[in-house]
Amino acid sequence: MTYKQKITLDFIKKYWKDNGYSPSYQDIANHMKISTTAVKWHVKSLAKRNIVSQIPGASRSITVN
Repeated sequence: MTYKQKITLDFIKKYWKDNGYSPSYQDIANHMKISTTAVKWHVKSLAKRNIVSQIPGASRSITVN
């Protein structure tokens, strides 16, 4: 896992804990100060490793496995 993937995962976990639902790509992008395209790449990489999952086409559907 890369450093930015770790930051992404940690933010998703904390956001879930604090809010009870998944962050949007924009929430993650704002936190990390990167583009939403880069966030999508990081989340997709985490999903390929079966660390997170999401429902295609659904908003705020990132869950930690």
